[in-house]
Amino acid sequence: MPAAHCGLYGFKPSSGRLPLMGLEAYCIGSDTIALSIGPLSPSLGGIKLFMDTVLMSEPWHNDPSLLPVPWASQAGHIHQQEKLPLVVGVMWTDGIVQPAPPIKRALLEVVDKLKSTPDVQVIDWQPFK
Repeated sequence: MPAAHCGLYGFKPSSGRLPLMGLEAYCIGSDTIALSIGPLSPSLGGIKLFMDTVLMSEPWHNDPSLLPVPWASQAGHIHQQEKLPLVVGVMWTDGIVQPAPPIKRALLEVVDKLKSTPDVQVIDWQPFK
């Protein structure tokens, strides 16, 4: 999100995808904090180029802590999955605090817009306990 506010694209892959060797970080060697790094670029093409370049080198051969999974663009195909609707949950109240009238009105406006959007399903979200 902060990258987008600066006109950049950011990508933060799962921990264990990109090599950390040679980087200075406060949590290398700490099992409790899973460090993840990723590229910033002014274009999506730059992100793809970075990921292609790093993962085509198969860094898991030098760093056994990495996942030995090729980058999707290396696989030569994209898996086609059934297109499912985007489901948006709206929590109107937590059972204790009620939203202020302007907030409730704004939520109603957003829900109306979302319900009129194809491939979007809006559900009422109930808080757990």
